[in-house]
Amino acid sequence: LNSHRGWDIGAEMVARQMSNLLRAPLVIQHYSRLVIDCNRPPFTPQSIPCKSDHAHIPGNIEACHSEKTDRVKAIFEPMDAAIKQLFETPRRAAFSIHSFTPEMDGKPRPWHAGFLTRASLDTAESLRASIAKRHGELKLAINAPYTIDSETDWFIPHYAEALGLAHCLIEIRNDQITHPEGAKLWAELLAEAINELMETLP
Repeated sequence: LNSHRGWDIGAEMVARQMSNLLRAPLVIQHYSRLVIDCNRPPFTPQSIPCKSDHAHIPGNIEACHSEKTDRVKAIFEPMDAAIKQLFETPRRAAFSIHSFTPEMDGKPRPWHAGFLTRASLDTAESLRASIAKRHGELKLAINAPYTIDSETDWFIPHYAEALGLAHCLIEIRNDQITHPEGAKLWAELLAEAINELMETLP
């Protein structure tokens, strides 16, 4: 539960500070993704995973369909309803904040941050360029270490893409944001990049 398997380390610290800096609404999931991952379509294998980064999750392996349904109703649906309610007010952009482990399957992940999208590439490029011009030493990627997929992602396909909004799923390598100073730095970098982007949107 304390590892990257259980939660996106540092992401909440970054997201809360970004929300304050941008004066933007924020929805946060407080349950571990090992109980249910609310950025996955419900009732898919990734929603309630039986294995995470080679570690077996006994409570999920043994979970019956009715227990999974209870988790969807108790945890996924309230969060989804909160997100849906926010989009009842017209929005111009949507962002999802995540973090990733520095190493996976024995291979290092050199990027400091990744900007994920498949339908809003201009948005991802804008954010990457904004941060790169201030911190040229950072390794910033588009669609790494992951990509957006309708079968394994929820927020971006179901809301941002469906509503035609400028959007990006932002992944920050978690060794940079385990402490308040690092979270503050990334929150400020991202908020400034988003503000620059918003000036260009209709």
